[in-house]
Amino acid sequence: MLSFAIRGPHIWSGYERTTLRSEADLLDFGFANARVKASERRFWAIFEHSPFGMGFLDTEGCLSKVNSALCRILEYDGSELVGRTLEELRPHAGYETLTGVLTQVGKGQMGQARQRYLTKAGAEIMTSTSVLAFRDTDGASVSTLVMIEDITERLELEVQLRRVNRLESIGQFTGCLLYTSP
Repeated sequence: MLSFAIRGPHIWSGYERTTLRSEADLLDFGFANARVKASERRFWAIFEHSPFGMGFLDTEGCLSKVNSALCRILEYDGSELVGRTLEELRPHAGYETLTGVLTQVGKGQMGQARQRYLTKAGAEIMTSTSVLAFRDTDGASVSTLVMIEDITERLELEVQLRRVNRLESIGQFTGCLLYTSP
């Protein structure tokens, strides 16, 4: 939440100093502050009600806030996820790491990759994981947003569709052979 303080002709609002020249400037600042608060409320509503698992990583790489979709996907309570790193939630048997994704984020890009995670029950799921860093005015990362979509079922359906298509092709080929033989 943003707070501000009026000190002489200046307003300090969280991250920046604004110089007031008139009462109109103060009114403009109040309206701008109200728009920022409304935008913040919209963001948190999206965060909480998103069908995608979302969580914030602190500067140490630990989850600091998670939404209910992430809890549902990974089958944990929110309190069990907060304070854990994403690496702790991943299988350790030779799978790719998040290093490549985090390198992209470190360069100011949005990182995205397929990642495997373990549910609380130990089931392995495949996800599409996107990572985006939030930066301060100096460009330093202050927090990282992680968005996770469980794509396990979709991938299984794609495999089944490929099998059906392959069998259909074999059936068509066999039909052609039977039709052309004397």
